[in-house]
Amino acid sequence: GVRGRCIALCRGDIAFKRKDFEKALEFYLQVPAFYGTEDAVMPVALLGSARAYRGYGDTSRAERAYLDITVTYPNSAEAVIAKRESADL
Repeated sequence: GVRGRCIALCRGDIAFKRKDFEKALEFYLQVPAFYGTEDAVMPVALLGSARAYRGYGDTSRAERAYLDITVTYPNSAEAVIAKRESADL
């Protein structure tokens, strides 16, 4: 449910801040895997995964995740961030 999604996103954020990018990615990818592709949380999870990919040097996957956000969720706040961050790749 909602609590599980929030926990996965928060744990991903914590791992990311610790620069444990692989662990962060694992948590961010739990959102679509276990909780479905709900519009409210997917852009957040995708942005986290893009940042994690970028953090450990997989710019190709990061670019795809950023693109997925801008194409699938074009009106989200995360789409604006994704466009800005992907321009720096």
